[in-house]
Amino acid sequence: MFEQERKPLPDVAILQQNSEEGNRQHQRNKDEWGQRGWDKLNDVCLWFKEQGVEGLPCKVD
Repeated sequence: MFEQERKPLPDVAILQQNSEEGNRQHQRNKDEWGQRGWDKLNDVCLWFKEQGVEGLPCKVD
């Protein structure tokens, strides 16, 4: 149904240079990855709701 998306890993340059901007970009990448995961979970929740399951705390946009 859904493909698993791996958590973003820091770029080698970030690790070598200890770049503050690189660290911030990596954190944004992880935040976006996490949000996509929650969005997919909500899609599954909405699918169950469409199937007639009641009482689920799905987010409706």
